[in-house]
Amino acid sequence: MKHLHYKKSGPQADKAGGSFLFPKKIIRGNNTCAGAAAFSRGQRTALIADSYIMKNFGGIMDAAGEFEGLIFKGEACPGEFYRIKKELVRKKIRVIVSAGGGKVIDTCKFLAGEIKGLRHTCIPLSAATCSSMTPVSVVYSEKGGYMDTVDTKIPDVIIIDYAAMESLPMAFFAAGLADTLAKHFEIKACGKAAAIKTRYSGFISDYSAAVYGDMKKILKKWKKPCYEMKKQLVELNIFHSGMISLFGRFTGTSFIAHVLAYAMTFNDKAKGFLHGEHAGFSALVQEAYLKNSKNAEVIEKALETMEMPARFTDFGIDGAGIGRVHKEFFRLKTKEKLYIPISENIMYNVIESFA
Repeated sequence: MKHLHYKKSGPQADKAGGSFLFPKKIIRGNNTCAGAAAFSRGQRTALIADSYIMKNFGGIMDAAGEFEGLIFKGEACPGEFYRIKKELVRKKIRVIVSAGGGKVIDTCKFLAGEIKGLRHTCIPLSAATCSSMTPVSVVYSEKGGYMDTVDTKIPDVIIIDYAAMESLPMAFFAAGLADTLAKHFEIKACGKAAAIKTRYSGFISDYSAAVYGDMKKILKKWKKPCYEMKKQLVELNIFHSGMISLFGRFTGTSFIAHVLAYAMTFNDKAKGFLHGEHAGFSALVQEAYLKNSKNAEVIEKALETMEMPARFTDFGIDGAGIGRVHKEFFRLKTKEKLYIPISENIMYNVIESFA
């Protein structure tokens, strides 16, 4: 990863600059993505999205037909970063508009940090990701396996369009909520494990607990989705979950769940699932390892309610695949500096119990 030269995120990351990163402007409402062009200020602008988003939303975001269209090929990997970067430089683009899910947003956040003066307007069109609110990008290989998490530049403008996401399948809302749920239990675990504490630790714990309270209320009425519920889920999954990650960048919030979720990306069949599906299930495994049976029951019930995968076989992982997940988990545990003692043998037994 020598090409990705941004500093690694972590609890001590705020000591160098002493500044706190936050979007300059957040716009929330119905049909707001139609206002994307207002932030171009007459400068050369590129809309970066996959072919589906480009076909179905491109005309709405660029009614005047003034944007350059750059198709995102689906993976937030070094090759895609530099392919798009070369096009942006060649075409002298000064503003980028990212539209879609976490991977295209993470790619554009990286590009905004790579190209001096490049401004970034972000339009999340998936209710499953908090990427728009975070100053980091998750980097994958061209085959979709997790590689790294690097500091990048948070978007200048975030446009949240409730109407554009209302028709999304509930699976996207469920994946986002499962990811937010995983963060809550990871924060609790970090607190008990006496992980690194900073000035943000108490706040992030209280914030996560408040969001968790809202999640429980939503889960009680999950089987009767409506516009207002979906709007609240967008707020939780994109804004509040993102804020938890934003502040969590400076304190101990990552535990077993997210490392295990990334370890699952090395299985070809599991790659077809959303990150939140990996993370929600991994939170269940985490609480089982920690012998927090009550927490495990809560997570398992939530996954059942949202019809989310709750066994490795649900992801197509079995036999040798489980051994690979175990191996990648401990490799990533060291790489991600998760230096909380975890027994390899016990962890393997717990993982195998969810086969």
